[in-house]
Amino acid sequence: MRVYTEQEFPQSWAMLQNILGNAWGNMPTGDRAANIRKAIACCEAALRVFTEQESPQDWAYAQNNIGQAWSDLSCATTSASPRATSRPSKPA
Repeated sequence: MRVYTEQEFPQSWAMLQNILGNAWGNMPTGDRAANIRKAIACCEAALRVFTEQESPQDWAYAQNNIGQAWSDLSCATTSASPRATSRPSKPA
């Protein structure tokens, strides 16, 4: 098993943070709002590496995922049955 740290493998670490954010955002179990907040935190962490200047496409994916998560959080906290959406992740 390989460990990706932000310091040693910043691009891989940030990509995994964004993927982890998608996983939390799409988690079918548990507290929906708490899961979405974890998704936001993961995607925001990715933005420490994915800057608009250095990685514009990755930065845009993370920003999009954060925006979708905030929208999902609004639905999760105002509706009895929050919508289940799938956010795009970075294409392979």
